Amino acid sequence: MRRHFLLALLFATQCLTCITPSYAGDSGTPAEAQALVKKAVAFAKANGKQKAIDEFNKAKGSFVDRDLYIFVLDKEGVTLANGVNPKIVGKNVMDMRDTDGKSFIKEITKLSEEKGEGWVDYKWHYQDCFLLK
Repeated sequence: MRRHFLLALLFATQCLTCITPSYAGDSGTPAEAQALVKKAVAFAKANGKQKAIDEFNKAKGSFVDRDLYIFVLDKEGVTLANGVNPKIVGKNVMDMRDTDGKSFIKEITKLSEEKGEGWVDYKWHYQDCFLLK
C-alpha cells in the first residue's frame, strides 16, 4: 500500500499546462511543478501516509502554490487528497479527461502500475478544479 501511495504521489502533478491568458502571470512553471512533487514525496516518506494526506488536503498548506497543487489518487482512481477541491476527496475520477479529451487519470494509473514512476502531461484549466463535485 505504501508503494502505491508514493507512486500515486509521484503523479500528483499539478496543472503543468494551466496557463490561460487570465492566469498567465500567476502560473507555476513545469520546473516548479516538479519541485513541488519532489517536496511532497519527501514529506510523505518522512511523515507517513496519513499525515501527508492531511497536509496535502490543506487549501492554504505548503503544497498549494498558485495554480500548482498536489492531488493523490489510489490505483482505482479514487481521490485521497486534493489541495484545492475537497469536494472530490473520496470520489472516483478515473474517467476524468483534460481539456483536450485525454484520459489523463487512466494514463497516470497505468504508468504507475507499469513503470512505478514518471510524468504525464495534460492540459487543465485551474478554474476547472472548482467545477468538479
